[in-house]
Amino acid sequence: MDDPRCVKFFRQCGDAGLPVLFHLVVRIGYGLYGLADDRGLPRLEKVVRELPATTFIGHAMAFWSEISAEVDEETRGGYPGGPISAAGRIPQLLKEYPNLYGDLSAGSGFNAISRDPEFGYRFLEECQDKLLFGTDICHVNQEVPIVPWLIEARENGEISHACHSKITRRNAERLLGLE
Repeated sequence: MDDPRCVKFFRQCGDAGLPVLFHLVVRIGYGLYGLADDRGLPRLEKVVRELPATTFIGHAMAFWSEISAEVDEETRGGYPGGPISAAGRIPQLLKEYPNLYGDLSAGSGFNAISRDPEFGYRFLEECQDKLLFGTDICHVNQEVPIVPWLIEARENGEISHACHSKITRRNAERLLGLE
């Protein structure tokens, strides 16, 4: 994540007003693709802090597993389950750095908010200005379980209409200058 070549590229994206969406992995190699970071995301924090003019959008299992403080080396590259008793690095980093956002696409984003619905709803409300709906890949028969989950959460009052609108559309419009 903090390789000097990546940092140079990130800086240029920021200078051009382009956001950087990154796929985070736990290590380089073994069929994995993306940028790697260690547990606790120290490399991500370093880059986000050093490049405040660049907008970063985090994605993938190694990113979203860090929603919980209970993440460990076994679970951080997958889809950890169960209740979240303490917020992890992702909620902290999203609140601390104005230039960091989270892409809720794929199974990793959905797992992060749905594995503990009470925590997930609270997280969505608290970080509603920093989260983006996405599909990861898009194909005809693709299942996108986050869509009905977010609609139900809005209709049942678990998240506000404003929160739903920001996550599903408004935040992307703002980041991409489409407002």
